Amino acid sequence: MMPRIYRPDPSQEIYYAMGYGGNGVMYSAQAGRRVAQLMTGGGQGLDLPIFTSELPSYGMLTPFRRIGQRAMYRWYALKDEVL
Repeated sequence: MMPRIYRPDPSQEIYYAMGYGGNGVMYSAQAGRRVAQLMTGGGQGLDLPIFTSELPSYGMLTPFRRIGQRAMYRWYALKDEVL
């Protein structure tokens, strides 16, 4: 998952950088730089399709994807340790 830069209310100067998914060090530095540019007005022409795109949604299945993710983590941990 790629991090997202989000501004919930365009009338306010509040930004969120979230969703690092295990890639925190590298992407937090990049997201912090981009948020700073946006806040200071230096990022008006920035085209950040990955950072500012909407999070993917799979409809009704979205809340259940974590169940499959946990099952796969356990399966691969078992394969690493036993198999």
